[in-house]
Parts: sequence; structure tokens; C-alpha cells
Amino acid sequence: MWNANSWHWESRNYNKWAEEDVRSKLQSFTATDAGSGFTVRVASLKELKVEATVNIRKGKKIPVFDISFTAAWDAQPSTAAAADGAAPADSPKVSGEVKVIDLMPDDIEVRCEQMADVAHHTRA
Repeated sequence: MWNANSWHWESRNYNKWAEEDVRSKLQSFTATDAGSGFTVRVASLKELKVEATVNIRKGKKIPVFDISFTAAWDAQPSTAAAADGAAPADSPKVSGEVKVIDLMPDDIEVRCEQMADVAHHTRA
């Protein structure tokens, strides 16, 4: 039997599974800020690179992953916030792009840019 009790170094590739899982989670991501009433969602994934491996040595599993992506996002007042007056009904929809350059367990680097000009609205 090869590698009885997982004593020797062994690597298992999880790239396909990890990419499908990350893609699914990002495409369905939404968050609402209770203070402003705005809901942010990922509009589209422009780029996604995922490397995921589980190494096994002496019976211990050592996960290793590297993820980078670029996603377009947009935000607009939630219907409840507009109805409650927490956000003006004519609040602009804003959008932008977030680029996660390197997502690793010990280090995260993110760049975020606003892609559209937002007109300043004042309440009367």
C-alpha cells in the first residue's frame, strides 16, 4: 500500500473544486449596510484565478491556496431603506470594480476603484 498512514509527502489538487466554490460564492454575494441602507452586490466576475492544494505529511493535512479575482460591483438603496426614508428614493446607483490581487491565508491585498461618476444629491 502506497503511503501507509500518510507518512510520506502527498499532494492533492483541488483547483477545479475551489474555483467552482469561489465563483459560486462571489456571484451570489450581497451585503446591506444598515446605516446607509445601500445593498452592494457583485455584478460580474471579470477574472478569477484559483490554485488550491491539500498536502498531507505524517497524517496532517496542510491546505495551500492562492486566489485572485477582479469583480464588478454595484450598490443601490434597498427598497426597504427607500420606503423607510433611510435612503432617498432618488439615490444614485453606484458601481465600481474591486481587484483582489492575492488572497492567501496570511496576507490580503485589495484595490477598489469607483467606475462611475456619482451626482451629488441633496434632500430638500
